Amino acid sequence: MNIFWIGFIVMFFNEGFVMMRHVSPWCARQRDKFIDKYGANTWYRFHGTLDYTWIGLVSIGLIINPNRLTHVYALITFWTLSFIIFYLPRWIKNGR
Repeated sequence: MNIFWIGFIVMFFNEGFVMMRHVSPWCARQRDKFIDKYGANTWYRFHGTLDYTWIGLVSIGLIINPNRLTHVYALITFWTLSFIIFYLPRWIKNGR
């Protein structure tokens, strides 16, 4: 496993959980429990740290690995599916 895929896995779980809270009451409750226990500032620092971590690892992986095209396709697929599954239905529902 290389740096890109480590970053991709961190991205998948970090962003996946954040997106799931829009459609899963269980995920929304887990986030709320975390905020209630540790505070909103800690949640934002935690999530932000994971964001910087995956962005850094994915970026370094794209720079140093020769399989850039495969990695770019993986990112495009993840974010396109994320938009289609989580955000487009909310966007349509809200009439935008």
